[in-house]
Amino acid sequence: MKTLSSKDLRKFLSDHGALLALVVLMLVCCLSSADFRRPQNLLNIIRQNS
Repeated sequence: MKTLSSKDLRKFLSDHGALLALVVLMLVCCLSSADFRRPQNLLNIIRQNS
């Protein structure tokens, strides 16, 4: 099994950091607000980001 070096981690974060931040932000919002979890709202957010 290959170990993840700090160089690999930096490369991954530079390539996918914005997407990772968006996913984390959406998870936090979903956990903190019932209105945010509505399917229509989530579809609206995805539509606006595309």
